[in-house]
This record gives sequence, structure tokens and C-alpha cells, in this order.
Amino acid sequence: MAETPQFLADVFLFEGGPNHVILAQLFQNHLALSTYGGSELESIPFTNIIGANVVQNSQGRASTLQIFIYRKTSGSRVRHCMSLALDSRADKAVNFQICQKWCRAIQCCSRGVSLTLADGQLSIPETHGRRFLIYVNPFSGTGKADTLLKEMILPLLEDAECPHELVKSRSPGYTQKHVRGADLSDIDCIMIVSGDGLVYEVVNGLMEREDRDVALKVPLAVVPSGSGNAINASICYQTKEDCHPSNAAFICVKGQPVDLDVMEISGCGPRVYAVLSLEWGLLADIDIASETYRHLGAARFTLGFFQQVFRHNHLPSRFSYLPAAKDGSCPCGNPSVNCICVPSLESGKPLPPAWRECVGDYIFIQPTLQTHLTEARQFRHQKQLCDGLIHIAVATSQCSRTAVMQLFMEMANLKNEIGDIEGVSDTAALAFRIEPTSSLSREKSYHLAVDGEPYPFGPIQGRVHPGMARIIAKLE
Repeated sequence: MAETPQFLADVFLFEGGPNHVILAQLFQNHLALSTYGGSELESIPFTNIIGANVVQNSQGRASTLQIFIYRKTSGSRVRHCMSLALDSRADKAVNFQICQKWCRAIQCCSRGVSLTLADGQLSIPETHGRRFLIYVNPFSGTGKADTLLKEMILPLLEDAECPHELVKSRSPGYTQKHVRGADLSDIDCIMIVSGDGLVYEVVNGLMEREDRDVALKVPLAVVPSGSGNAINASICYQTKEDCHPSNAAFICVKGQPVDLDVMEISGCGPRVYAVLSLEWGLLADIDIASETYRHLGAARFTLGFFQQVFRHNHLPSRFSYLPAAKDGSCPCGNPSVNCICVPSLESGKPLPPAWRECVGDYIFIQPTLQTHLTEARQFRHQKQLCDGLIHIAVATSQCSRTAVMQLFMEMANLKNEIGDIEGVSDTAALAFRIEPTSSLSREKSYHLAVDGEPYPFGPIQGRVHPGMARIIAKLE
């Protein structure tokens, strides 16, 4: 195994505490600090470094190299600014140039760009910080998005030298309309500072664009400020980060894009696209009814659950689904998402033989694409944001209210699969259809929700589009 080359080495004065003369050495994956006598002080991986800056001192000949480090402390990322002064050259301009060289090298390494050393000459590629289009919903959750943006996100973007354009949501549907016509040609990433509802708007805005195939390649990034925050929780679960806004903002800048499954929904309302779930039955009642308590944050779902679980009735319906083959493909062997095994709901055509049909009384049917329903409620142990499958949890009338309560409580610390609870099944499918029967009471109101947003109740169908979108959700 080849030895990792040392790209830079200089003697600095460590500021911000006892002034130590230290030797700094820059490698591709880490920054090594040691005493001038050779005793190691610290090795800082570039996975924790956001960027660097140079300050030319007004007096004297020294220049100061500032390195911005975001260490994980008690579950969240905490900013540390390390200041290293260079005064070893007699010429003030030379000290500044050396610090600038260090700064550019640190920026490259922190962005995952490789340095090269040939014949003793260091080559530092030109790079730029990730360019963001930021959508913020000031009204989401407990209304702290603006504070989060000002105190945490924008300072981090400044440290990383990430240019950005900021758009604030003014009303429901505003962001979806803006995304539909936004210029994305100079954008590397769309950041969403809100709950799951604004992610839903952004995805559907992208789907409505004439250049949607190109637009969908622009990755999304999420910083949670809503009450549910299920998508961010699923990302943090995959990256092994705690669900904290500082971690999410850090992932936005340092993470890498991965494919994201999208679920196409058609029913009594317009065709829409989801990246989280469809809620039908009890879980839709909880989500929609608890909107009144949005100011409580995540606690709204617990309150909503106990309000609805005792008043909810079973819904007689026909539930059909298209199971995936062992390799995840359609049973007919056709890999196309336009496979004839998924006829449109509007066509009225009977479902092909590959589909499985169940008729009964249901408490809820929950097709999901992610691991979490809310930040505090994990629904499954699936570890990928893109496995090409819709995971459908179904609770029949055989599931007692006690068992439903057990399921809700276990989601806070999910140790077993939800299919282990009596009366609850868990199925992986490529598509599904839910058709309420005529025996539903006309005197009661029923709810459907797509990614937490209300949708007209009635027959509904969904299908998965594997990896149609992209999202920042991988740390090196």
C-alpha cells in the first residue's frame, strides 16, 4: 500500500489559547498538527472540515489561516474556528500567499477534490462551493425556520463559501409554482428548510417542468424545521447522524447525492408524486386532524393518535398490489416502469393476473418509501432511500386497538419488524390499488394524505419510479 503523500508543511503559531509553535502537515484525507519537536497534537479528518479563509493582519507581517471545523458533540455538529498565524517569512506578501495556498488546498480536500504532486510541484485544482437554491417555509412546524436559517445555515454556507439564492414560501403551492419556472442551470442543489410538505411541493414542481428529466437530476437537500421531518429522519438514519438541524445542514454541504425513489399517485384528485408515503385510514386521520396542533411540533402526532385511535372505524375496501420478483423486477420480466402490468386507474381495465387482491376491513394501509413516518416514529429497518420498492404496512380488523397502540409506541424505538404484530402485515410491491367498497358510510368523512398533504378520498393507485430523483444523503 502506497504511503499517503504530504502536500504541504509549514510552521504556524496556534492562536486562541496558549500560543504554541506548531507544525501543520496537509494530506489528502486529513490535517496533522504536531509540536515543533514532533509530538502529535491532533489529526483532523477532512470529513469534519467545511472550509478555510485567510485574514491579513493589519499590523505586522503575519497572515492568519482560519480553518472551519464542525465536530460532532453530544449528537450535533458544533462549529470550531482554528486560527493559525504565519509569520515565518520576512515579506508580508509572501506570508499571505502561503496562507492562500493552504486555504485553496484545504478547500479542495474538504470538497473531496484530489490534489496532485508532480516533480515536487503541488497542483491545486480550481473548485467552488456547492451552489444552492434554498426554499424556506417560515410557517412550518413551530415557526423557527427563519431563526434556523439565520443562526445556523447561512453561517455554515459562508464558511464553506457556498453561493445561494433564497426563496421564502408565501402560501401553500407558492414553492411548487416557483420551482416549475426556476432557472436551475447554475444550481448544484436545491435545499429545503421546512417539513416534509415543502419537499412534496418541490418534487411536484420539478415533475411539472418541461425539462423534468434534467431537472430531476439536481439533488435535493433537507434541513428540518417542520413537525414531522420524516424525510430528514430517514436521511440521518442512513448516514448514522442524529436528527438535529446542524447535522442536516452539514450533510447538505458535505454529503453526496444518492438516487431517490418516487411514487406516482393517481386517484380522485390530480396526479401527484410522493417521496415519503401515502396514508390511508387511521394514520391519515391522525395526520390531517392533528394539523390544528401544528404549533406543538412533533407532539401533535401523539396527541392526534390518542384522539383518533378510539373513534376510528374499519374501512371495508379492496386492496390489490403487484408483488416484486426476487430481483425486484416486475413478475412479467419487463423492467420498464410503463409495464402493462400496471394499468391506469382511469382505464377501468381489470388488473393482470400478476396482481394479488385482498378484500376486507382495514384499520390502515400505509405504502411508504422511507424508514420513518416522523422524526420520532420509525416504521421499518429498510436502510436504502432507493430500493425500487413500495413497502406497504396493512392493519386489518384482526388488529386490536391494543395492538395498534403497541405499534405506535414501538415506533419510537423500533426493534422488531412491524409485520411481527398480530393483524399487521408488511409487503414489498411495485404498485398498489385501494378501492373503498360501497358499504362505506356516507355520513362520515374519510381521509387520504400524500406525503402528509390532504388528497381527495376515493379509489387510489400508486406505482414506484425507482431512482427518479436524487437527494443528498451520503457522507464519505
